[in-house]
Amino acid sequence: MNISFQAFGPIGFGLNSQHRQIVKENIDAYDYFIYSEEDMLFTPHHLSAYLYQEQKLRDLFPNHWINYTIGYLRYEEYNQSMGQVSWEYMPDKIHVVKVDNAVLSSYQQRHPDRFTPDTGYYVVTNNLNQAFYIIPRLQMKHLEQTKPGRNMFMQELRRALNRDWKYLSVGVSEWSSSFQQVLQCGLRRIVPIEHFQSFRLHHLTNIGHKRRLRKELLTMQHWQALINDKRRQPSSMTHVYDTIVYEQYNLHLLNYSRLDGHIKYVKWKE
Repeated sequence: MNISFQAFGPIGFGLNSQHRQIVKENIDAYDYFIYSEEDMLFTPHHLSAYLYQEQKLRDLFPNHWINYTIGYLRYEEYNQSMGQVSWEYMPDKIHVVKVDNAVLSSYQQRHPDRFTPDTGYYVVTNNLNQAFYIIPRLQMKHLEQTKPGRNMFMQELRRALNRDWKYLSVGVSEWSSSFQQVLQCGLRRIVPIEHFQSFRLHHLTNIGHKRRLRKELLTMQHWQALINDKRRQPSSMTHVYDTIVYEQYNLHLLNYSRLDGHIKYVKWKE
């Protein structure tokens, strides 16, 4: 394993985007690229679960798996009685989506040994920030080829959010970990229900939850209850992203005349 260190001048949150040049220079040297803020705990177990679900995603959507990215949810340790808690997600802004029945039926016929009752169900949250991502080389090249023009889009997104403020932070840290891939490049971030615990990452500082009242925190038991309840009437991927997320981040208020060639978020059918 090669470990390198770089030193920069006073660039503030710009540090969060410096890794991109390293990725660009080594795009053909690695199969996967992982970005993480310094206080996220990612283990070999997480990687193993990711690789399994990525292959499942490729098998479910052989023609357009590249439009999806497997996401993660953050948690912190609260105390012995409550255990792991999430502070960034509100129950009414958590959705369970289910892929089309025809897609599931085809997958079950082709891969009966890997089909489970949870196959094809995913969690989508309005809050896209996760301080982390894994992107395979082929998908990274696909994103790089879009030539997204980060600064212009980010400026326009902030203007749109300021027109109808929804208490959303659009800093460089959120931008690097998930916002650009989803809001600008059009990836659909989905968290598998299958092996759900393997897609939750420990935020090691354990201070984020202090921003919330205790009653607002979600324990693992709360998550399971929410998932079980919402999967009874799951949403479609199209509705969640092309209506809920689209409006949550005011993409309908963007000045598209200034973004010609700089945005790939388009409405599409599953």
